[in-house]
Amino acid sequence: MVAGLSLFFVVTAPVDPPPAISLDIAAARVDLGRVVSTGGVSRLLLDGTGLGVLLWNPPGLEAGNYPLLHLVFRQPPQTDALAVLWKPANVGGRSSHYRLPAEVGLERWQALTAAPDWQGKVGEFGLIFRGRPGQSVLLESVQLLPPTTGNRLRFIRADWFAPVSWNHASINRNWGAGSFGALIYPVPVIAALLCLSLVFYGAIVTKRASSRFDWQVVAGLFLFCWFALDVLWQGKFLGQLGETRRLFAGLEAEDKLAAGLDAALVNFATEVKRQVASNTGRVFVSSDDDYLGMRTAYHLYPLNVYWQRPGKRLPARRYLHAGDYIVLLPPTSLGFKQKAGRLANGRGEVIPVKLMASTAVGALFRVI
Repeated sequence: MVAGLSLFFVVTAPVDPPPAISLDIAAARVDLGRVVSTGGVSRLLLDGTGLGVLLWNPPGLEAGNYPLLHLVFRQPPQTDALAVLWKPANVGGRSSHYRLPAEVGLERWQALTAAPDWQGKVGEFGLIFRGRPGQSVLLESVQLLPPTTGNRLRFIRADWFAPVSWNHASINRNWGAGSFGALIYPVPVIAALLCLSLVFYGAIVTKRASSRFDWQVVAGLFLFCWFALDVLWQGKFLGQLGETRRLFAGLEAEDKLAAGLDAALVNFATEVKRQVASNTGRVFVSSDDDYLGMRTAYHLYPLNVYWQRPGKRLPARRYLHAGDYIVLLPPTSLGFKQKAGRLANGRGEVIPVKLMASTAVGALFRVI
């Protein structure tokens, strides 16, 4: 099977592949955060909102020639999210971004072909980190790689065995690899191995008169393939358990929330609770993103929270009273005119409000 995959990659590999593109961290343009170099090691410090953006302008970058991204960290990054950002070389081109799945190892591989907009000539390429304010990221190497046989085999090996972190879909889905858009997934490979093994066994039974069909052989082949898949899953699962212990061991319930996937939402909800005058004040939550709206409403309890799916619009003006609060979370189609102190409710009405708090996560308003 490995030989077959290798032969396939050799046949489909480019005859004259372009050289790998290595991006120097120290030479990157820093749009958010700041880079500190000490002892030959570049360290990215996230800004006060927990964001860091590194940008490069690699000459002659053709997306189709570089489908693989390889990152190496000096220490496992503890950021909440990592995304790639790129902009076409043509003037006026729209920027695109693609969020990478969470991993906890020192290496990060990603098939950029999983991003539908990764095509054409790229004039600007970057990385977006999101984590805790002031958090440090020790990024050692950034490479864009051509689809050579060696690179693709290295990607598959790292992708199948990469330790992965928890994400919001972990309870429902296990795609068997460390990234979205993997070159090939374990399940079809193991299934093909099982089918080939059964065909080979059937040929032996048919050609050899002394051989008799035995269901135990079939069952053994099936269990072996099942065990091979289970070993891959158990390895990732044990890594996730270790990460859980590292993040949450010894913490109280409220501290666990602040250390989990919803850390940014929890911190914002804590600020909202501090600003709201009393638990009897009504708090209206609005966002075009159902997940953010629902989770924020959950973290705002026991306040008197109002959230209606979909939460793109606020209630009509006549239902809002002075002293009510409005929590607005991007992305949102509602507009706030700061100078006039007016907030559009999505129904063609405006609401007089006062801005109480504003962060990268959302904003809190009080109706006046």
